[in-house]
Amino acid sequence: MKIVQIMILIILLISIIILIISFVCIRFMLITRIVSEANEVGIMKAIGISRKHIKKMFFKRYCVLIFIGGILGVILSTLMFGPLSAQMRKLYGVSPNPVSRFIFAILSAAIIAGA
Repeated sequence: MKIVQIMILIILLISIIILIISFVCIRFMLITRIVSEANEVGIMKAIGISRKHIKKMFFKRYCVLIFIGGILGVILSTLMFGPLSAQMRKLYGVSPNPVSRFIFAILSAAIIAGA
């Protein structure tokens, strides 16, 4: 039983590290994207659009992209759950409550989108 707990801890630590790396990559991609759109922002300012309105436009655009990405991620993870979790089911058994899998998938997508 002790080895199973250690394996779960190692998998958790690896997933946390991968999540941190993903956040850093997303941050750098957003910064690069915003810098590359500097001309567009300059044109909007020249037309007379306020800085607050420009921020709202970018925020709405990225919120839509995050929402679409979250929904696609939940759908794809639901479709790929069977083949990708076969080994874990053999090692650790089947969850007694399969509905909790969907709840945790949606909850984790919402937490990541919120971050």
